[in-house]
Amino acid sequence: MRLRRRTIFIGIGVFVLLLGAAGYAFLHFTLRGQGDDKGLLANLISRALSTPAAQISVGDVSGVLTSDVTVSDVSIADQDGVWLKLDKIRLVWRRAALLAGRLEIDRLDVGHLAVHRKPIPAPVAAGHQQSPQPGQAAQPDEALLPEIPVKVEVKSFALAELALGEPLLGVDARLTATGQAVLGNPAEGLSLNLDARRLDAQGVFATRLDYVPASGRLETSMTLDEAPGGIAVRLLK
Repeated sequence: MRLRRRTIFIGIGVFVLLLGAAGYAFLHFTLRGQGDDKGLLANLISRALSTPAAQISVGDVSGVLTSDVTVSDVSIADQDGVWLKLDKIRLVWRRAALLAGRLEIDRLDVGHLAVHRKPIPAPVAAGHQQSPQPGQAAQPDEALLPEIPVKVEVKSFALAELALGEPLLGVDARLTATGQAVLGNPAEGLSLNLDARRLDAQGVFATRLDYVPASGRLETSMTLDEAPGGIAVRLLK
C-alpha cells in the first residue's frame, strides 16, 4: 500500500508541476517570442523532477497549455543507469474541473513503458528511522485506503505495452492493459476497473473495486488465468 500511495502522489505531483512549468514557459515564450522552443519546457521539468538518486529526462512536451497534453521520451536513471523508459503518454483532461477540486481525465494513453529492473533504493538519512521502544508494538503508518488531495477520475485508460525485464520476475514479460478509475477521498467513494493481458504468453488479469461510503461497503473481485510458472506464481514464490 505504501508503494501504491507513493506512486499516486508522485503522479499528481508531476501533473501539478507540469501546470506550473507551463506558466513559466508561457511567460518565457511571450517575452522572448520563442513559442517553438519545445525543449525549454522539457528541460525545465527534467531538472525539477530529478533528485540525486533519480535523474529524470523528458524529451518533449506538447500541448501543455491545452486540454490535450503529450509527453514523449521519458527515462529515469540511477547510479547504475536507466531503469525505466517511456516513449509517450497522452493526457486529455478537463481544465475547468480543477476549479472544483477535481482532476477529470477523459483519456490517459500510455505508449510503450519498459521497466528493466528495480531502482537502487535511495539512502535513508541517519535519524529518520526510529525503532519501537521496548514493550511498544510497531504501529502501521499507512491507512487501508490511500487519500489523495483531489478527486481523480480517469474515464479511459489504455497501456499499449508494459515490458518487464528479467531481473524483476526472473523472466521477461510483456503486457497490455485498459481500465477506468475514480480515486480521491474514500468518503466520496472509490472505484477501479482494470483488465490486463500478456502479449508474450497466455495470461489475463481483471480486477474490480467499488467502495460505497454510505454503507461502508468495499467490494472487490479478481480474476487471474495464466499458464504454469506465470507472473503471479513468481511474485508469490
